[in-house]
Amino acid sequence: MKKKLSITLLICLITIAQAWFIYITFSYPYAGAFLDKNEADQWVIESFDSIGIDLGLEVDDIILEVDHFNADQHFTIQKFRSLEHFQHAVVLRNGKIIEITTENSAALSVFEVVILLTSIPCLLFVYLLNVYMPQSKSAIYLSVVHFHFFIAFSSVGASNRGDILAKIIVYTLVASAPIFFLHFLYELLKEKGDITKSTQVFKYFYLSIIFFVFIQLLYFTNLPQLFNFHTLNRNIVMCLFLIGIILNFIFLTYTYFKYKKSYSSTIIKVISISLLVSFGPVCLFSFIPELLTGQLWIDTKYTLWFIMFLPFSFTYLIISNQVYDLNIITRRVMFIICYSFLPSIVILTIYIFLIKPGISFKQLIVTLLTTSLILFITLSSTRYMVNRFEKWIHPKRHTLKKSLNQIVEKLGTITNFHEFRSIILPEIIQLYKVHGAAIILIYKNNYESISEGKIDVKEVKNLLESPKDLEEHLFYTSYEINRHTEYTSYLVLTKKINNTVLGLEEKQWLILICSYLKICLENIYYLRKLRFELQEKERFRIATDLHDSTMQDLFYLKRRLGAVKHNESVNEEEKKEIANLLDYIDIINLSLRQGCFELYPYTIQDMGLNQAIHKLIDQLHLTHDLEINFKEINEIENYSMDEKRQLFRIIQELVNNTIKHAQATKVNVTTKIIEGMLHLIYEDDGVGFDVKHRSKYSSERSESGLGQIRYRVIDLNGKLKIKSNVSKGVQIHMMFPMEEEQKWGLSS
Repeated sequence: MKKKLSITLLICLITIAQAWFIYITFSYPYAGAFLDKNEADQWVIESFDSIGIDLGLEVDDIILEVDHFNADQHFTIQKFRSLEHFQHAVVLRNGKIIEITTENSAALSVFEVVILLTSIPCLLFVYLLNVYMPQSKSAIYLSVVHFHFFIAFSSVGASNRGDILAKIIVYTLVASAPIFFLHFLYELLKEKGDITKSTQVFKYFYLSIIFFVFIQLLYFTNLPQLFNFHTLNRNIVMCLFLIGIILNFIFLTYTYFKYKKSYSSTIIKVISISLLVSFGPVCLFSFIPELLTGQLWIDTKYTLWFIMFLPFSFTYLIISNQVYDLNIITRRVMFIICYSFLPSIVILTIYIFLIKPGISFKQLIVTLLTTSLILFITLSSTRYMVNRFEKWIHPKRHTLKKSLNQIVEKLGTITNFHEFRSIILPEIIQLYKVHGAAIILIYKNNYESISEGKIDVKEVKNLLESPKDLEEHLFYTSYEINRHTEYTSYLVLTKKINNTVLGLEEKQWLILICSYLKICLENIYYLRKLRFELQEKERFRIATDLHDSTMQDLFYLKRRLGAVKHNESVNEEEKKEIANLLDYIDIINLSLRQGCFELYPYTIQDMGLNQAIHKLIDQLHLTHDLEINFKEINEIENYSMDEKRQLFRIIQELVNNTIKHAQATKVNVTTKIIEGMLHLIYEDDGVGFDVKHRSKYSSERSESGLGQIRYRVIDLNGKLKIKSNVSKGVQIHMMFPMEEEQKWGLSS
């Protein structure tokens, strides 16, 4: 409660003081006139500040009266030897008495306007850091630094006009600025780099600042040597500022060498560079020269602005959570600085030779720095502005980016190949305004396609066999998605609806889409292979469980009932009932054996694929009125166990489809070897179907029936051809390689 009350009271006092400073700033113009006494003990204007407002005063003017009082009685002349804070003055110029008034003069110079405007973002950053980063202690201390600058900048105008309170505040804040920076760096390295240091020393720093404030209360007195105190105080402020900066560099150097091998060293190195950029100009070109020679190399009004680099840049980094990217951002900033100097030099050279040849060296440096700063700000903000207004600047890129995000989101929902047809391809067709699109997977002996729109897949497949023909084709454009040992996939687009080709930017975004498609296709391809393998494992587990549990239980049940049947106490009628139960148990047992065989055809391993197919046919004869003829060959046993299991599943699936849908009475399954290829021909005399209509329909139901068979054929590196018409049965011709180097199954 006391803390809140203290903060509230402090804010009220600061608000009142700032209101007073603004009143002084806008009520009296800044003359910038520095005085000294002549031999006749009169106050004479010795020089002017370059940022002062022209009030009609000139060098060597003798000040006689200020606001109708003798010049010696005006407090700014007594204390600071400057003519400020007045509305009327009488001067003697070349023997003539001249009256000077400030009624119609501008209150603010350009520099003072800029200073006041700079204080606004400082106050804004204080708000942002406290609202968006209240949990970060380093952000809170950085907001204190910004508040520090806000008070200093908003007090400069009143300080220049000789207001004693404003001058004390400005001098105190300048002297203490490095200490506040150092405290911020302590907290930043503790928070971001896990570097913990004792902060007890800051108590002494802040006590010394308070002591310095009390010393400056001498400004409120009328001591005869007050101007000498003012000169000494100004030098002390600059010395304290330089000592504070040296302490910052000592702390950073010590910490850097202590934690040189940790990731924090990068942060420390970049902070050191930022500190040098911020405080180097004002220290090296303003404060040190003035302390040593009494003259500024570069006016403080120019070097002052570099101080804002560190707090402004770290505010951006903390709010955007990019503190750990300091190294990258620093390289980016250094590149922009170097890049902005090149056009600045060109502009300045043209200006010197064509417009103003007699420019001074000082004006040259100021113009170069100003131009470079403007270009730096422009180049730095270009990326943000382009992204912010991309919808209007690059409408096509904006549309492509938005559509790409939608496509990427939808890719996460795809679980099988044919969902590309209903989810992704329509998006691509709509985005690029083409007639049609297709994703084609080329295997060694087969191909698989998913198409949408007006596109001839067979023609495209033939063109893909000779890529040169496809590149020269006027209607199709192909992009390789990925090249795999087992397949190669392509994205093929037709021409646009307006018969134009794809632009360069559209092609670049299409390549990016292909990179996402590559990942999705790989995942789905291996997911499909894994699904077949998991199916076999699960079928084996279920079959084993049935055999080891249910069938064993039936066996023991049968033995117990058999024992009861032969018991002498059981009458004939009960024996007949038990006999019926035993027969029913045999039927259940036979049904379970048949189910176990269908789940996991163990006969393949024990007796071979041919015998397993014969057993399947024998079991089907028991339950269905269907003639099944199987023509076997011994070469089929040369396949691996996994491949034979796949072939068995293909035949099993075909027969099941015939029983469910074909209404056939006869099935022929023929195997033969032709030119090193296994030919598996399946025929029935059922109702048949329309192949074109069924293939289009099956793309939407690819996870069952012919879709499953097609996938198994592809996994065996085979080919599949279907011949059928309504009421004319079906013939499915499959070919599989027999050469050892061409064979691979799920085990691969």
